Amino acid sequence: MLQLARSRAGVRSTCLVSKHQEYFRTVLSELTTGASHSFKSKQLYFASTGDENSGANLRKDSLVHNLIRYYCGKNPEVIGMDLQQVTDVLKSMASPSLAGSWDNVGLLLEPSLPHTVQRMLLTNDLTPAVMKEAVDHGVNMIVSYHPPIFAPLKRVTQSSWKERIVAGCLERRIALYSPHTSWDAAVDGVNDWLIHAFDVSEVRPVEQTEQTEGGRNKRLVFVTPSVSAKTVAELPLLKQNPGIKVYTKTETGQPLLETKPGTEVHTEPLSGVGGGGGKIKVCIQCSAANVPAVLAAMVENHVIMENVECTDVAKLPLLGYGMGRVGQLRSPITMETAVAAIKKHLNLPHVRLAQSAEKTQIRTVAVCAGSGASVLGGVKADLYLTGEMSHHEVLDAVCKGTSVVLCDHSNTERGFLKVVQGRLKEKLGNGVEVIVSETDRDPLVVV
Repeated sequence: MLQLARSRAGVRSTCLVSKHQEYFRTVLSELTTGASHSFKSKQLYFASTGDENSGANLRKDSLVHNLIRYYCGKNPEVIGMDLQQVTDVLKSMASPSLAGSWDNVGLLLEPSLPHTVQRMLLTNDLTPAVMKEAVDHGVNMIVSYHPPIFAPLKRVTQSSWKERIVAGCLERRIALYSPHTSWDAAVDGVNDWLIHAFDVSEVRPVEQTEQTEGGRNKRLVFVTPSVSAKTVAELPLLKQNPGIKVYTKTETGQPLLETKPGTEVHTEPLSGVGGGGGKIKVCIQCSAANVPAVLAAMVENHVIMENVECTDVAKLPLLGYGMGRVGQLRSPITMETAVAAIKKHLNLPHVRLAQSAEKTQIRTVAVCAGSGASVLGGVKADLYLTGEMSHHEVLDAVCKGTSVVLCDHSNTERGFLKVVQGRLKEKLGNGVEVIVSETDRDPLVVV
């Protein structure tokens, strides 16, 4: 493992070179030749202070600087961050749990560890052109809004463009992360950004996200003698698993089990439980997947379980989170004004409009980034703004008094990447350089 440092300007930049150590040693061994070396399609030029053919005057700090630029990216001041740290930041911006159950979000490709991220590329779609751009920029991580891996892959060969992209990422140790519908549902996510093409108030999700705390959607309740309750408290499965919560209380309302971090204790009195004798009511909340393991642990440890019940935990709404947005305009606007606002917000020269003859003024708008028919269908609004809807879905909306503006799928999403870039720069600081793809674009254009 080699360390490179440029200190002349008072800047210390370090990078870990593993894959190309032999190449790097060769370059260092030829400091006296003043040569230029090529690695794949890249050239490293080492300037001299005197005669360009004289290796004696070769500036070693210039060599080091150029090597840092190649291995660490164009900005030697970028420190680099561990992949896990970067994904934690991405998850804090929009939890993968917000995504649709059908979606494939989160970290999709993870190079062998350790993996340091120094440069990240943001794109709406990871196409071959964007992949080439990522390679040319020497990125360590790609965040693709749409998941490049959606349908299960049975093999990774060179037979399809998506497989070639996956193989290319793995070969070049490029991590791949996709947020997709978690960004759609998040507060200040894609749909909140999209609806703010207009001056709106009273914005709310079209489809409200509902979740159980920590994904604990099952409640297992039973009554047991106090001795067994103590055994329950010591079970490693329950003590060490943050996805399981244990609630206990005695018939007199006094907690028997010592409270652990992440454990809540009910203290209200019980009535009609077990007929006395110091029995304890135990309530365990966990995911449905954990229920068999919890029951097995009770049987293996001879825990007496009476009056056993297993019920669903009610989901609670996450205020402000959900798919789509609907809002009230602060003042009515004409259709011409609405279209102009959309074009400006999305930086588009053209949009497609299906106008209802019933509405001349726009007072309410409903938006859904991407393909919005399944979300917007039936929503009462003067205007729908989305990427795509079918002919019959548009016809149905217009005949019901709602005008429709279609901008093509990814055009309603791509502009949000600049917002994400700004937020990531704030959160990652000098740890990671964040760039937005310049080749990513919607496949459809108006000609």
